Amino acid sequence: MTKTNVEGTFTKVSDTLIEDEKYKDLSGLSILLYSLYARRLTCSINSAKNGNKDFVDEKGNPYIIFTNEEAAEKVRTTSRTVSKLRKELVNHGLISVKRLGLKHYKIYVHEPQASVQKKAQSTDKGNSVNDSNNVNEDLVGIIDQYVSEDNSFTGMKNNPISEKDSKIYIYNNSNETYESDPSLQKVSNQPSPSSIDSKVDYNVNKTAMLALKNRISNVLTPSVWGRVEVLAQGDYKQAKFIVNTIFKAKSQVTNKLLSSSNWLYNPASQEATRFETNNLLIKGLESALIRMTEIIYKGQEKVRNTESFMYSYIRNNIANSIKTYLSDNFELAQDQLIEVNSLTSFGTRLQYAVA
Repeated sequence: MTKTNVEGTFTKVSDTLIEDEKYKDLSGLSILLYSLYARRLTCSINSAKNGNKDFVDEKGNPYIIFTNEEAAEKVRTTSRTVSKLRKELVNHGLISVKRLGLKHYKIYVHEPQASVQKKAQSTDKGNSVNDSNNVNEDLVGIIDQYVSEDNSFTGMKNNPISEKDSKIYIYNNSNETYESDPSLQKVSNQPSPSSIDSKVDYNVNKTAMLALKNRISNVLTPSVWGRVEVLAQGDYKQAKFIVNTIFKAKSQVTNKLLSSSNWLYNPASQEATRFETNNLLIKGLESALIRMTEIIYKGQEKVRNTESFMYSYIRNNIANSIKTYLSDNFELAQDQLIEVNSLTSFGTRLQYAVA
């Protein structure tokens, strides 16, 4: 009997990509290309273990460099076809592509997720978010019994804020959740035996500010919170409205972007719309809060409607940060760039009136 030796290395193919319904529309070439990417990623990881950090980013995530030309030679096709295959993998959440210099791209390779596993992960994640939201809820409930829900920006040059606009909106994305408070009973401003004195009122406001800060600390940075405090002049009611406006504006921008099927399950859009991963959102938000403070308190012109002005200013700033992040960090085709520009444009004018 002749002994047969099988020499050389082999490229592994994930069973999930072949069998799971989630990936049924992936072409065979796409699966092969992903397998080559995964094998290359193993090289990056092994190099990192041996002290070579050339293929590890600043956050410690390994990536690969694999040009379309090199991939085309491996899978026996053209560079244009590889570009289409790579887009398939991006749309299925299997890779993320970021620009590296003028000609190259960093490719992050993600594990295939089976449908059942994904549902389980979503449940676990939802439970985790709900647990984090319960922090300080009892404290906030007590505080809100003493803090009026009249959201008028006293001290700011604007019209009173309507109750409709003051409602807290919910936006669930990763850890980014800001829950609405229950309907609260207003406290009369008229002196009465049951009214709390100014010292107690000050302490309640201070405690409320601390509770609000703690509730959003996993999303907004201390520097952003500091700008919120300045803009709100240290008042809980005003700070609460500003935080509400930030999340409401971000929710609108995100929902508009994800209304396109091209971005709904795209890892690029998920990364670009999160405070945790898109540092431009935080930097832009901090700058926006500084500029709004200057306009509202020191501007030569009077703002007609403060709540509309703040909402439009923050929303447009967030939209611009998301658009910039996508165009700077990901390999987007011309039609994708056009679509992103359209989805992140609102065209709302800031409202002023001469004082």
